[in-house]
Amino acid sequence: MNKVGIIEDLDDSFNDYKEIFEMEGIELIRIEEFETIDELHKIILDKELEALIIDYKLKPRYSFLGTEIISKLNKIMPDFTCFILTVYPDESIEEEMVSSNSIYDKKKVTIPDKEEYFKFVGDIKHAANVFNKRKESLLKEYRKNICNEDHKDGLDAKVKDEIKQKYRLLANYGIVENIPTEMLEPEAQKKMDELIEKIDEFMNKK
Repeated sequence: MNKVGIIEDLDDSFNDYKEIFEMEGIELIRIEEFETIDELHKIILDKELEALIIDYKLKPRYSFLGTEIISKLNKIMPDFTCFILTVYPDESIEEEMVSSNSIYDKKKVTIPDKEEYFKFVGDIKHAANVFNKRKESLLKEYRKNICNEDHKDGLDAKVKDEIKQKYRLLANYGIVENIPTEMLEPEAQKKMDELIEKIDEFMNKK
């Protein structure tokens, strides 16, 4: 069963969605309390969510719109798919904060046995599977960078950059332990070089 988060203000709506999507093999997990995108990101990792459904109109309960959440989350987790579920699809599209492909009309896609409903369910499952496969692929690429026999004599600048980028993403996906943010900043290159040297030493001992 796919684990999908949902940010929805109305209790009745959530209960209805939870019941109908469970029949399709989707476990809906309601997210209620967060104030920042960082807090939301932590909830996504803690609950091991594979996708997220967001109501467009979140104010005044939250200080941002659903489209703003997607825009900010995409910078942290680019392979994690979010869907806007709204009775204001045109308004969401006109805002041009997210792709129109991510915006769904709540009145059409939450009625079981309708074509739009089955398409929405299929899109959610597909997004969850893509997210999981991309995480697996990223981890394989990272391990390949680290364990490549060609790097026994040391890592060049390009490989170091690739390792840093992949490590940052893996940390954002909760796969590896996050290292202090300052370690990834240009002015802290010396600290990062020391980290890479330890990786070199580890590989040379193999």
